[in-house]
Amino acid sequence: MNIRLRRENLHYSQEYVASKLKLTQHAYSKIECGVTKITLERLVQISDVLLTLPSALIEI
Repeated sequence: MNIRLRRENLHYSQEYVASKLKLTQHAYSKIECGVTKITLERLVQISDVLLTLPSALIEI
């Protein structure tokens, strides 16, 4: 949820973020929806694209 909100606040499309991560839009969508679990490495990659810290993207 936080990943999607951050992406939308930056006015980035799923296609844009997916391309930066070298993923398909569908694969990225599954990450945002929580269908695909992500590694710490992938979380760091996503946070880099979304210009934020990894901790801002996770729910505790």
